[in-house]
Amino acid sequence: MKFDQIKLEAPGDATLITDDKVHLRSVKAAEYELDIDGKSFQPLLVDVEHLQAKPKLTVILDNKDIFSETVEQGRYEFEAPMPAVKSRKESSYEIWADGVKIQEGEVIRSALKKRTPAEYVDSRMGSGHSRWMIAPGPWMPFSMVKLSPDNQNPSWQAGYDPNFESIGCFSHIHEWTMAGLGIMPTNGSLQIKVGDEKDPDSGYRSRIDKATETSRIGYYSVDLTDYNIQAELTASTRCGFQRYTFPDSDDARILIDLQIPCEYTYQNKEIELKQVSDYRIEGFSHQLTENTWAGGIDQEYTIYYVIEFDQPLARWEHG
Repeated sequence: MKFDQIKLEAPGDATLITDDKVHLRSVKAAEYELDIDGKSFQPLLVDVEHLQAKPKLTVILDNKDIFSETVEQGRYEFEAPMPAVKSRKESSYEIWADGVKIQEGEVIRSALKKRTPAEYVDSRMGSGHSRWMIAPGPWMPFSMVKLSPDNQNPSWQAGYDPNFESIGCFSHIHEWTMAGLGIMPTNGSLQIKVGDEKDPDSGYRSRIDKATETSRIGYYSVDLTDYNIQAELTASTRCGFQRYTFPDSDDARILIDLQIPCEYTYQNKEIELKQVSDYRIEGFSHQLTENTWAGGIDQEYTIYYVIEFDQPLARWEHG
């Protein structure tokens, strides 16, 4: 069995209850609004899991029924439509299952932005036991740059897998038989190897807090817990943008790795890195993967890059 996250948190006065037909995981107000038949609603997100039979789930808001649905096998996050408000308002809710009240509480409602269908996308879907060119990065269609987190060792199906709770680096090329230009923010003792997927203490890789991982269209973010750094990624059709929020430290650094783990391992035949200003690095990596194609055909290519920083480089080392 594999789990991408196991976390148990509860207040000190928590008590155990016995669920009957459904297990209610959470109830909270959504941070967005929806248009339904020309009217604006703020969903009340009701996270439930089916246990037995086919119970009828009912949501009551301020003594009015706003939602009713039969719960079948599986887990669901229902969007119970609360009428949108223009200013902050506190409301009471009740959750019922087959006529039995299973929870009640208070919820804060407020005016929020509308949500589009694209904002329901989670680009991590399909990335488990997947391929190098199928990753949760925020890249554009047919783009020159495919920036994404990597966390696996070099092998067929290397790249990103949600089962590993660490990040090795964020690299810019995720095409079939092509890879390269890894970047990783770090601090503390200098490490120059990425480390092993099953040993997050090896190399410069970092554990991540899966609860902070966000992967939607055009944006990826996660907290690197070993370094206390928030990583954020986005991209255009020709370049990747990365924002790293560091803690106060005298040893914050950005690592540039031209030999990263990937699906088709390559050799660096020639590389160049040069600092051209206090804010800019330029260079290239001439890469070769032997016997990539049937019949002993090699894959040979060169990646040219320009890296710009919003802070001046205090020190520049390479080797």
